Amino acid sequence: MNFKKYILAAIFCLSSSVARSALVNYVTDPLTINTDSIVTTSGGVTITATAYHVEITPTTSIIYGPFPTGQHFTYTTGRGNRRGLGLNAEPVGLLTPTEDDSVGALAQPGFDNRTRSGDFPTMQFALFAFSQPVDVSQIVLGNVSNYGHPIFVAAGDSAPDLSTDLVSAFSGDTIVSNPLSTQGKVSTGLIYNFSSLGSASYLVVGTSPQSDLGPFLAKSGNVTSSQFYINEIGFSAVPVPAAIWLFGSGLVGLIGVARRKKAWLHKK
Repeated sequence: MNFKKYILAAIFCLSSSVARSALVNYVTDPLTINTDSIVTTSGGVTITATAYHVEITPTTSIIYGPFPTGQHFTYTTGRGNRRGLGLNAEPVGLLTPTEDDSVGALAQPGFDNRTRSGDFPTMQFALFAFSQPVDVSQIVLGNVSNYGHPIFVAAGDSAPDLSTDLVSAFSGDTIVSNPLSTQGKVSTGLIYNFSSLGSASYLVVGTSPQSDLGPFLAKSGNVTSSQFYINEIGFSAVPVPAAIWLFGSGLVGLIGVARRKKAWLHKK
């Protein structure tokens, strides 16, 4: 009986050790810059980030991207100091300069929902793909200007279809619109803590639209201009249950063999 307890304790310790907390910091961590994605690794998990721009028409929403990286996705100052993950909307695909919400590719750093005069309402978001499921615990935003930070966050276990409209793309995912910051506005931005974004293979952080777009519209207060960098994402890698239980089943089987052997020796 004591042997069985030791085995069960070992299984518990194994499952606990697999879950590991990690933090990806887009201000200080080394980044691999690809043509239209940025890759970094933290806690054994590889995170691939891509950026998108949304035009909200009277009948639907059109998603453009992924956008090029470099200074348009990782904004830097003239002195070369990285300020966090951001996006400057620029011509890509069918998105023309006249539909650009920033009046020029370098005019508005960070993610924003600022709409050019006479254009459709817009919003922007970053999509993070994790190499294994994670529990997202925290998102830290950095200030770009004196604008607010109305945001939406979405998480799911399968890749969204970004060729369709925004609502359809994230149907079935967990969507948190305008979550309350647990620390409030600070000099470096806002810190959001989460308990509902579990077992996510994909995470989306974006500006809340200034027009009604279902679950993505902030539910409290007036949604005005939003602009921010994405500085940090805190998460824990989710243990792989199949491997743990396979290991545990094997140990239970060994217990059975040991018991039968003991019984056979006792009879003998």
